[in-house]
Amino acid sequence: MSNITEAQMAEMFEMQDAMNSKVDANWKTLEWDFSLAGHMELMEAIDHWGWKWWKDSKPDLAQVQLEVVDAWHFFMSECIVAGTTLPAEVLWKYNGGGEEWSSDMKKAVLIKLARSYQGMLLNNHNWAYLLRAVDLTPQDLYTMYVQKNVLNHFRQDNGYKTGEYIKIWDGEEDNVHLLRLSEELIMKDYFSKDTLYKALQTRYEGVKLGQS
Repeated sequence: MSNITEAQMAEMFEMQDAMNSKVDANWKTLEWDFSLAGHMELMEAIDHWGWKWWKDSKPDLAQVQLEVVDAWHFFMSECIVAGTTLPAEVLWKYNGGGEEWSSDMKKAVLIKLARSYQGMLLNNHNWAYLLRAVDLTPQDLYTMYVQKNVLNHFRQDNGYKTGEYIKIWDGEEDNVHLLRLSEELIMKDYFSKDTLYKALQTRYEGVKLGQS
């Protein structure tokens, strides 16, 4: 399945609100510039794609995708502040068919949408084209968003700010375990923010036990 459901879209917005509230309970009134933040993330995506004609570089698609997902965090925050709801169907045009986009076409779409990012709130269907430009399905976006959000929450809940958190688990960084656990849950058709968090907690408790 490459599309997401209305429930999954709503879940992402709830998770973003919760994460922002963990940073500051009054975040909706603080006038944080989410539009600028999202714009900057997409500019970083362009940098990872490679745009300098005086330099030989190849697209780092994995990093490009991560930057787009980061921009999605800020876009959702902006929607929440504006009181805007977003139906899942705004992302479904990804599967609309048509001819395959060339690499140059994908790059051009990414650059165009990054330059006009401030209009994304009014033209939110552009997210479907942005996802297509960086080879992400709506389901990919959901999965990657949940992964990053859950890890951020997990770190904060386990002493990341105070320095108590153990980031290396059995010789590997926590994000490596995160991806491995996600894959296992997806294979079992059991992936969600709650199941992923619980899986992380179980693995982490084993790590702490082994270091005690």
